Amino acid sequence: MKSCVVFLSKPQWEVGFPYLGFDNEQFKRQIMGRLKEKFRDIEFTGGPTVVRYEPVEMQSIKDQVRHSDALILYTIGFYGEPGLVKAGIELIEMRVPTILVNSMFGGDYLFV
Repeated sequence: MKSCVVFLSKPQWEVGFPYLGFDNEQFKRQIMGRLKEKFRDIEFTGGPTVVRYEPVEMQSIKDQVRHSDALILYTIGFYGEPGLVKAGIELIEMRVPTILVNSMFGGDYLFV
């Protein structure tokens, strides 16, 4: 089984939750490491962190999702950026079996 993991978050040095300077990439590495360690029979791919809605990047991510059996959409922090909500909705609407992970006290309230 192959699962594409996509993270949504604010840029590191923009105001928002969890805090200014939060290291998305370090957090992402920790999550990807745990997934690969705990679920050895699943191939986890992707791992991009979307911090702004960019059509070309979204097309690339959608291609990865299309070639996967499942999607894990992980919202890291509150960003208040409508484009990121749009990105999340577009991925969910692809109708690939999806797990939406919204970090407690960290994920975006629009996905609750």
